[in-house]
Amino acid sequence: MKYLNMKGNCGIETATTSTIKFKDGTSLKPQRMRTNTNAYKSAIENYLLDCIDIDGETNGTPTVKIQYFFDRFESEFNHSYEIHRTPNRQDRIADYLQGLPIAIDFYYYKILKVAKTLLQVESFTDKQEDKICSNWWNHCAFHLIRLQEKYSA
Repeated sequence: MKYLNMKGNCGIETATTSTIKFKDGTSLKPQRMRTNTNAYKSAIENYLLDCIDIDGETNGTPTVKIQYFFDRFESEFNHSYEIHRTPNRQDRIADYLQGLPIAIDFYYYKILKVAKTLLQVESFTDKQEDKICSNWWNHCAFHLIRLQEKYSA
């Protein structure tokens, strides 16, 4: 493992990709990127837009792709029975996503790989992995709704 020696006013003695050790003996593990940062929002936006292909074409504008996704959602899934069964729109979209209408990752190891890339971390604890996998569909649904609000005129 490579160490980055940093001498100076910051008080950091050594740093690795997993921990930062200070001169006073304390250490700090770098935190993963928060999901409310602009960098994360941009990364998940790009990921979701890349997952949407229109009739085999992945080269559409974000507005066209989002409109295409929600038009399909309305025609294929969002009927009165579903609205009555699941009143929450985000939950309905999450249910729809589980049917794989777009090329979104669905295997746990691929979900975790995408999460590591989006959050810019090397690994997760078992508890974090479980939480990421169990919330994956709702998380993607939330960001698709956010994209619809962003790109609708």
